[in-house]
Amino acid sequence: MKKLIFVFLLIPVLLFAQYNVDGRRIYNGTIPNAALSSTSVDGGVMLEATRCMWFPVGVDSGGAVSTTAKGTAGWALDASVPPIIKWHGSTTVAQYCTFGFDADTTNDDDIAYLTFVCPDDYKTDSMELYLYWFHTDTDGATTDAVEWEGALQAISSGEQILVAGTAITGVETTCTTDDSTLYITNLDPEVETIVAGDLITIKLFVDGDDAGGTRLDDGEFAYLIGVLIEYEAKDE
Repeated sequence: MKKLIFVFLLIPVLLFAQYNVDGRRIYNGTIPNAALSSTSVDGGVMLEATRCMWFPVGVDSGGAVSTTAKGTAGWALDASVPPIIKWHGSTTVAQYCTFGFDADTTNDDDIAYLTFVCPDDYKTDSMELYLYWFHTDTDGATTDAVEWEGALQAISSGEQILVAGTAITGVETTCTTDDSTLYITNLDPEVETIVAGDLITIKLFVDGDDAGGTRLDDGEFAYLIGVLIEYEAKDE
């Protein structure tokens, strides 16, 4: 009977003996160090409870003539200063629907809002926000700077929804490659306490008054393709 109990207890040890843990992730190889990639270990794949939600820009089937966003999986455009809706591509390449944010310093910054519900398995303080975008340039330069900024509002049941959000620290990207090159900008949305089940709204805009000196020229646009939300799943 003692042998049977010992074997029973040994089974989970044998099953997980191939994995190593560094307190946050599980790896099927040696625990990484600064010299190793964060996504692989000695050729092995990192096993991590990371979840992703992709929110592409989308409008109705009106195509290039569409001026309103309908059925866009959480997107809403500001009533006073919305970005433009523009399609890019051709029949020989991919088609992208985008929100175009200009650098007009006369009018207010263009604003788009993304609203979604925080998933039930969300692990506290683990959310990341990635913007997928490209820019256009009318004067041939490739050193324009795009300053993405925003705010976040996390509302729980019983709280007021028509309140101001909390500012997200802006991130400036200096474009050093040709037009239509993909850029991915990481913003930190953890500026309010976020819990599972919260109604989250993220306000996004390009700062047209950025003092960087090499911002987009008037008449040029930063085109947003979509937003990727990443978070870690909490332990069951």
